[in-house]
Formats: sequence, structure tokens, C-alpha cells
Amino acid sequence: MGTFALIIFGLLTTFIVIGTAAQRRRIDRIRAELAGDPDVEVAPDRTSLKLHTRPPRRTAHVVPAGGGKNDPSRWDIYCSVHLEPSTTLTLSREGFFGKLREAFGSEDIHLGDAEFDRTFTVRGSDAGAVKALLSNPEAKRAIEALFTGQVWDVGIDARGNVHGRAARAGLDAATPKWLLLALVSLGDALEAVDAQQLA
Repeated sequence: MGTFALIIFGLLTTFIVIGTAAQRRRIDRIRAELAGDPDVEVAPDRTSLKLHTRPPRRTAHVVPAGGGKNDPSRWDIYCSVHLEPSTTLTLSREGFFGKLREAFGSEDIHLGDAEFDRTFTVRGSDAGAVKALLSNPEAKRAIEALFTGQVWDVGIDARGNVHGRAARAGLDAATPKWLLLALVSLGDALEAVDAQQLA
């Protein structure tokens, strides 16, 4: 290996070591901030950040993701819900592409609430089940609250796995905690509505 290559290798190694140390300090700071928090805690790994809920709250976790050229920095949030009948569901803010899809014949699910339908794009495998779930005032409030936090979209697959994505500006304690609890509130609201409909 030539001298120049050794210098480049040394510089890269130094940057990696410094970056790893800085990341650990940020994670340790967040862990200290949330020590004793009744709702969430930081996983013990010091090299990657993962927050998860504490019992008796619904099991959920949030991790930082992305950051590359074609992969925007974001928070990925996960939990699960049990809905009967199982149905897929995706929610996102209504925007240009939502209107474009509709112009080309791709149908969104409309609840009949003009403000909600203007604000959100709703899709799902069973339009009737989705309307029944989301027409409930508690479910609507939980959705509106969640989307105040720079959330891009939320999806529920047929197994009840919930995945949300939100914009991330850096690593802090308050934002992922808020997102985590907001997604848990949505899961709680959807299950409560579903249980009422089955009763």
C-alpha cells in the first residue's frame, strides 16, 4: 500500500472512530434523559438508538433510519394491532401525487368528512372496514394528532403490523418518544373501535 493510500485509510479510520464515539455520546445522553421515564426506555445497545415502550403500554419501538442520498433521514415507528376482520390500511397526507392518482382513476377511500378527506389519503383492502374504523371520532383524533408530528405515512398490513415514518432532523429524546406514544394511541383507538363494532 502506497503512502497516499495509507494516509487516506488513516483519515477514514479516524473519522469512523470519531463518528462512532459521538454517536455513543448522543445515545448515552438520550438514555440519561429518559432514565426512569414511565412510558419509554432506550435499548441497551450503545451503537444504535432504539426506544421502546414500557409495560403496560402497547409494545412498540422507534428507530432512526435513512440519511443517504436517496434515503431521507427519518424515524421508523412500529407497533401492532389486532383488527377483525384483518384489513390493510395506509394513511398519508393528501398532496399533489394523491390528487394525480385520483385523476388517473386510482380511488382513495373517502369517509364523507370533507376536512378529513381533504387532509388525508386513505387506502385499504376493505373500504367498508376502513370507513367503519376511521369514521370513529376517537380514531380520527388519534390520526390527526399523530400527523402533527411531521409524519409522512402510516401503514397496517394484513397481520396487524403497523409501520409509520416521520421526518428526522437529528437524534434527540423528545421527538421519538412523542412519535412512539402517538402511534400507540392510534393503535389503542383502532382496537377500541374494532372491539365496539364486534360487541
